[in-house]
Amino acid sequence: MAFDRDNFFTLARRPQGTVCPCCDRFAKVYEKRTVHTGCAMALIDLYHRMDADVDSGWVYLPKNSTEEGTRSRSISHATYFGLVRNRPKVLGEKLVGRCTGYWRLTPDGVAFVENATTIHRYAEVYNNTVNRLHGPMVSIRRCLGKKFNYDELMGA
Repeated sequence: MAFDRDNFFTLARRPQGTVCPCCDRFAKVYEKRTVHTGCAMALIDLYHRMDADVDSGWVYLPKNSTEEGTRSRSISHATYFGLVRNRPKVLGEKLVGRCTGYWRLTPDGVAFVENATTIHRYAEVYNNTVNRLHGPMVSIRRCLGKKFNYDELMGA
């Protein structure tokens, strides 16, 4: 049976996803990944920590940290919007992995945290790759919601 790409992506867009007929792996298109409140707080935390660690610019954020706003799982959504980078694992000159737990804000990420730019509200993601950014433009203040005060978090 021939692979029908259009039908596959129609099935992958369903809320329950589908199984790839080629590799038998779960496949799903996540249509509305966002920079949610926890992610916005993690970006602000990373901003403050980067400022303190000027030498390397990389900040370690463990997956299972108990500190609020510092979990790398929360901040990983920001990669879809080009706001952060994860330092790849390199052994010698060979790339051996994609996740080290060390993160750095990009120039766009710094501008976003400083409330100098906006981003699209949603990222459509398949297989950890962004297909498109869409929706209204939002600021970090909007991502934080009404529960948190941006000025207090930034120390202004």
